[in-house]
Amino acid sequence: MSKVSIAVGGVATVRFDDGVSFSFPTAINPAQVGGDGWHYYDTHSGGARAMPNVETQGASFMGFAVVHWYKYRFSVDDVWMGLRDYPALEYTDSDFDEFGDPVSTGDTTVVDLFGPVTHIVDNSKRVLINQTTPAHSLHEGYVARHVYQVGPRVFVQSVGFGVGKWARANEIPSGFVWGSVSMKSIRSMAAQYFEQRTGKDGILMENDPEFDSIPMITR
Repeated sequence: MSKVSIAVGGVATVRFDDGVSFSFPTAINPAQVGGDGWHYYDTHSGGARAMPNVETQGASFMGFAVVHWYKYRFSVDDVWMGLRDYPALEYTDSDFDEFGDPVSTGDTTVVDLFGPVTHIVDNSKRVLINQTTPAHSLHEGYVARHVYQVGPRVFVQSVGFGVGKWARANEIPSGFVWGSVSMKSIRSMAAQYFEQRTGKDGILMENDPEFDSIPMITR
């Protein structure tokens, strides 16, 4: 079931899984919804996925596989800052030199291969909107992203919709793009924000005494 509605006059409302709603202006009119070129996706479809806080690193020793576990540490606010630091699929190098430059309403990010998007940011609801510009190859399109927490799990939900070109091609890879590639970068940013905020390590290895005190979240 679609979580997006568009009212007469071009106001879009997105309803997220935790009950938060957010409205913003759009150039799409209600008659275009479901028509030619319309696309829609929700990264939570088929089961909500929390941001994993564990990762493994494998090695081989005398023919035996050795796997080491490590955990990322962050709060929901650290993840929100990570999302604002990596709101779309812009290029980020291996050193994360862009860390510490979160977007605000009106800022522009250039998305790899596609072009620039502008942002709407609501800190109180932890909602961020990516909206394509005319120079973006998938214009007119939007991705509404929201960070929230349920128990120990932190979610980043991404709802995309629009009337741009390549509608189905836009939908098909959305789960991988927003649910995997983007999430890993946001998680790395969140761990750095945790370190900046607390002065403690954002990544813990198995031999760290605090390792077992952190719940293991795999999805």
